[in-house]
Amino acid sequence: MLVLSTAPAAADPALWVPSAPIRRYVQHLISEVGVPWRVIACQADVPAAVVRTLLFGRSGRLRPKLEREMARRLLSITAPGLDSLRRHLVDTGETRRRIRRLLEAGAALPAVARCLGLSEPACQRLADGRQWYCSAWVEALARAACEAHGVDAAIGKRLREAYGRTPAPLGSC
Repeated sequence: MLVLSTAPAAADPALWVPSAPIRRYVQHLISEVGVPWRVIACQADVPAAVVRTLLFGRSGRLRPKLEREMARRLLSITAPGLDSLRRHLVDTGETRRRIRRLLEAGAALPAVARCLGLSEPACQRLADGRQWYCSAWVEALARAACEAHGVDAAIGKRLREAYGRTPAPLGSC
């Protein structure tokens, strides 16, 4: 008689890898490029909660293993790739929308400018649409800030559905 397993596919050990080498790699990226961990999560298309628990643990315990696909995505991010975001110029459309969402949600312009590594006047020009381009680095920081504060409607909804939590308060990155 054939017996099928009732265990979920996620329990398959082949789908998991030790997290320590991935943790060290992400820490290396953070120190070498000076990038916030949330930007790495966004660039790798990995949920911020996964990267947060990878780096900081949960309830004092570090994550011992990581899903193979999440590890693959994190390892696909390179220091030169992240650093190139500073030199690559992009249209400001998405960044402008994200800055406006942060401001509409109650963030002060100085706090948003700090999060994006910009002067207040430069941040204001982006928000007002008076600047047509910005670095992909600023765009990545804006995306990470919106995710951190749950001001992107889709991101905030995903956070509430997936983790049953509300986003971080505005004012810090």
